[in-house]
Amino acid sequence: AYWAIYMSSDGTKPRIQIKTVDGVTDAIEAPNAIPLNQWSHIAGTFDGTTMRLYVNGAEVATLAKSGALASGPTVPVWIGDVPLGGGRGWDGMIDDVRIYNYPLPA
Repeated sequence: AYWAIYMSSDGTKPRIQIKTVDGVTDAIEAPNAIPLNQWSHIAGTFDGTTMRLYVNGAEVATLAKSGALASGPTVPVWIGDVPLGGGRGWDGMIDDVRIYNYPLPA
């Protein structure tokens, strides 16, 4: 299992996925497609109780999830695709990637 930010199976909506130390991996997906041919800011957070997905500063999806994040060499981070493939690659440019060890506020 892994942490990831990638696109929905139809290639239009951003998703985030995390794994906690209990071994469970969960994903959440934006309800709407991101606009074509313009920059969008995508962010995901996890504070130990809730996963949140933001698109252009607006919270678009949440999922209740508890536990500490799994980490280490057996938990890779995938940005723009997932090892499963299946049309989940990011069709566009990715810029200014950052990973913080604490959740940012909205």
